Amino acid sequence: MSEVAAATGRSAMTKAFWRILPLIGLAYALFEIPSKLMLVRFGVRKWIARIMITGGLSSAAMTLAETPMHHNGIADLMVRQHKLGDLS
Repeated sequence: MSEVAAATGRSAMTKAFWRILPLIGLAYALFEIPSKLMLVRFGVRKWIARIMITGGLSSAAMTLAETPMHHNGIADLMVRQHKLGDLS
């Protein structure tokens, strides 16, 4: 491992990313079809408003994630992104 990778923790971040990536793809596949059905049911205006509101709440909630300087900060951040992304 290079000095830069060791100093920045890139190796740990890369490993955490590749561990969480299949979960993100699975969640996308599971939530995409119901999302499109609800879009048709509620209409474009209401659905886009819902996306904007939940996206804003999701972004605000991301401030609760620990920083990468903590023990599992990167994994914690990615798990929270995944969970909050499923809501928006």
